Amino acid sequence: MKKLFSTIICCLICSTAFMQVKPEWQDETIPFVGKEYPRTAFMTYSDVNKARSNDFNTSTDYKSLNGKWKFNWVSSYKKRPVNFYKTNFDDSTWEEIDVPANWEVNGYGNALYTNHPYEFCPRNPQPPLLPEENPVGSYRKYIEIPEQWNG
Repeated sequence: MKKLFSTIICCLICSTAFMQVKPEWQDETIPFVGKEYPRTAFMTYSDVNKARSNDFNTSTDYKSLNGKWKFNWVSSYKKRPVNFYKTNFDDSTWEEIDVPANWEVNGYGNALYTNHPYEFCPRNPQPPLLPEENPVGSYRKYIEIPEQWNG
């Protein structure tokens, strides 16, 4: 009995030593990093007539994110700029892209979501294990925050 117990414990310890930590983007147990909880679209308005029009543009609390954004595309997650969200990050060499946009339609990479077999490993797909060469796009835009939002 002691030998069986010792063997089981030894196997468990050895198996954890061989387990590799997956990158965050490959870990299927972390599907919603940075995702906001879904909710319905609504807006606040300064008076009843503006509310009845239901035109978000008339609200002082509305800010459209459409327009030109700085964009950087790389062929692998290992080449992505890690700290691009910081305010002092230099994006002067980045190109501009219209938002909303689709990278592939704008000339970055190849469209993967087409009507043919699974892209990554057609004979034996093993999602979420994707190839190392998995394209990554990074967007940046300085957005002026309205005074009333500084709360």
